[in-house]
Order: sequence, then structure tokens, then C-alpha cells
Amino acid sequence: SATYAAMIEANLIDKARHIARLPGGAVYGPNPLWFTSESQLPHCNGVLQAVFAPQEIEEQVKQIVAQFKNAGKVFNWWVGPSSEPGDLGSYLQKCGLVHDRDMLGMAIELRKLPAPTIQELAALQFESVEDAETFAEWFAVLAQSFPITPENAALLQQSMHAASLAPGTLWKHYIGRVNG
Repeated sequence: SATYAAMIEANLIDKARHIARLPGGAVYGPNPLWFTSESQLPHCNGVLQAVFAPQEIEEQVKQIVAQFKNAGKVFNWWVGPSSEPGDLGSYLQKCGLVHDRDMLGMAIELRKLPAPTIQELAALQFESVEDAETFAEWFAVLAQSFPITPENAALLQQSMHAASLAPGTLWKHYIGRVNG
């Protein structure tokens, strides 16, 4: 539903805000809303939301792209449900950006899941990632789940580690274990 899509987009934006809290990072906006970091990974620099009138799209896109190019940053431009106009992605492609992939989000109302059995509950334990050792375990699962080159994995692990374990962060990770 639209509500879930908005929640997933808000979560993605919040994640980027935490990456931008790293040394050398910044958030700009509100429209367009974009961020930078010291990392050269594309998802650590980018545009999160943009609402443009059709007559200003080309100029606005050129200005934002120039900001990243002048800073020597590789970046992503995320087009989500709050982006306007609805065909913003085609304008971005006309300005030379390349469609990399569609991102999928998942959400479910927990009360709609079937109740687990006592045996399943006893076998499953969740743990908050609070230290470097548990973060390394959590990251290993993430790295196996997505196509990440070893070089990018090291950069991603470094930036996510700093953002995830920073004092006062609201960005939390959990690891689930079955029978240990």
C-alpha cells in the first residue's frame, strides 16, 4: 500500500541521514534533499527526494549533478514514491544518468503472520548489534545477500559500522540466530 511505500522510503532517507553524520558528511535540502559523505560508494552520496515543476527539471538536475561532479563524488539519485513528477526517472536518464536498478522494500503487519510454535520460538533468538564483533557477523550476512565486490564491501562495512555504532544513533541492526 501507499502507506508502506512511504514508510519504506522514510526508512531509506533516515539511513542516508545517518551515513551523512559521518565525518565529512552533510545533508542538504529540503528540496531537493541530498547528502554526501567521505565514502566513494554511490549509495553513500546521493539525492533522496526531489519535487520539481516540469519546467525546472532540467536545470535543477544539472545543478545537482554538477555539485557531485565538482566534489568528485559518485552518487545515486533515488526516485521514490514522494518524487515528482512521476516520470522524474526518465528526465534523469535524458540528463545522462543511468537507471541502475529498481529497489524493493518489504513490509508486513506482524499480527498477520501465523503464530510460531513453542519449539520455533525456543530455537530463535534476536540480538541487537551493539559491538564490533556482532556487527562483523551481521555484516557478513549482508555481504552474502547482495552482490558487493570485496573492495566495496570493505568501504561499505567501514561506513555502516561508523554510522551504526555511533553514539546516539537511531539506526539499529539485529541479528537472528536459530539454535545459536
